[in-house]
Amino acid sequence: MKKCLSLMLALVMVCSCVMLAHAENYTTYVRAETEAGTIQGYNYDGVNAFLGVPYATAERFQMPQKVAPWEGVRLAMFVGDVAPANKTTTSGAEFITPSGIDNVENEATCLNLNIWTPSMDPDAKLPVIFWIHGGGYSSGSSIELSYYWGYNLAATGEAVFVSINHRLNVLGYLDLSACGEEWKYTGNLGQYDIIAALHWVHDNIGSFGGDPANVTIDGQSGGGGKVMTLLGMPDAVPLFAKAIVQSGGVSSTPQANSVAATAQMMENLGLTQDAEGVAALKAMPYVELLAAANAARAGSGPVVDGEAYPAPTVADGKWTDLSVDKPVMIGTALTEIAGNNVKNIARTGRFPADGDLSAYSLPDMSEEKFRELLTAKFGDRAEEALEAFKKAYPDMDPRHILFTVARNDNNVAAKAACGGTAYSYVFAYVFPVFGGCAAWHTGGDIPFFFRNVDMVDYLIIGDRDGAHSLQDAASRALLNFLKTGDPSQDGIAWEPYTPENGAVMVFDADSQVEYFHDAEFQAILSGN
Repeated sequence: MKKCLSLMLALVMVCSCVMLAHAENYTTYVRAETEAGTIQGYNYDGVNAFLGVPYATAERFQMPQKVAPWEGVRLAMFVGDVAPANKTTTSGAEFITPSGIDNVENEATCLNLNIWTPSMDPDAKLPVIFWIHGGGYSSGSSIELSYYWGYNLAATGEAVFVSINHRLNVLGYLDLSACGEEWKYTGNLGQYDIIAALHWVHDNIGSFGGDPANVTIDGQSGGGGKVMTLLGMPDAVPLFAKAIVQSGGVSSTPQANSVAATAQMMENLGLTQDAEGVAALKAMPYVELLAAANAARAGSGPVVDGEAYPAPTVADGKWTDLSVDKPVMIGTALTEIAGNNVKNIARTGRFPADGDLSAYSLPDMSEEKFRELLTAKFGDRAEEALEAFKKAYPDMDPRHILFTVARNDNNVAAKAACGGTAYSYVFAYVFPVFGGCAAWHTGGDIPFFFRNVDMVDYLIIGDRDGAHSLQDAASRALLNFLKTGDPSQDGIAWEPYTPENGAVMVFDADSQVEYFHDAEFQAILSGN
């Protein structure tokens, strides 16, 4: 009996040790030293996560400042507050751009970032991806969409993933320069927040296994526009090595326009453009401030002020000399804003008068309806456009032509024309949902590049193998670009775009580089 009890006790102890060892391998605490103090995150199955880490502080309409040092250990295990956003309704596209964690908005504490890293070794020198969220210049956050999470990309062991929050809308882009020297940079405060985060990465990322000399800024939609702006800002350019622009373009407001919009806003409020007027704006509740700015169309985006942002990054077909030497990867989704038979309806509310969505679902769309919509889109060039589309995308259901938009290659062409290195792509995957939806804006490609397609399993069910294969190709291209500036991989050589070769990577079930493959179709879409 004693032997049995001893054996049982021994088995319990062994099992307990196994369970404890098993637990240790999954979630444990981990600490890191930053310039401001010690932070505590957690390690989950080999990936270290530090969330809501403050990188700067800022009062309303003031430039960001370094965080004051703290004593003891600061928790970094929960996502931080996000910037107040110009959002009044729930997105109608929630089904295909699933929300992440509920956001807590706080303008005083929104300057924070998240880090996922596979190594805490300062000698690891891993490339760093610095992710800037979408949402135009007015909304969004680093955790707005579930597939912004950086865990899976870091889990490859090949990169450190950083995502940031920064000031938006009237808080980040209201040009108060006419009110006095103190506020001359206010039209670009959102950009200077991002620059402050880049400085933080430069000074601290080594403690997280990252290489401060190999940081790639990456943004989608509005984030892509912010990346394009950073490529033209003298204070930003030295802080990163490469850039990725996903579905984003150059956005810049001439200062004369931004000053005029602010003047109209101040007049509407009965305020003077001086320190007293600014003080009134600083004391105003955010919701009232936002409403006043929106009414005057003020604070809408980066300002070309001749100093902080001297000139648009791309103008008159020329790329700025400031960053012409930095490799870029620029791409779009096939259908982008025009959407598809889900996105177009959900995002714009363009429901059929009779409420019958089946006419817009590919399996249910009749030939008669297809021809009707094709003619509505292309007019007397309908047949010409259809033949050009079939030539460009021979394996795709021709009805996807209804949801395409012209692809803007101006930035790629400008970079190449100035001797810079630019890789161009179009994401043309068709999701097996509702009879087939071609890749769309805000979500069509991000889950694949970040290895997060399982987060949208309901969109890929029916083609999980194909989706995971594409995920491997897209994320490998991203990781290789982060490492070396060349996204080529075994079996998929990717040449930089030149005016002579028209090289474009088409990400699809069989990803490969094509040469002027859709030039004829793009010309028709552009009205040429």
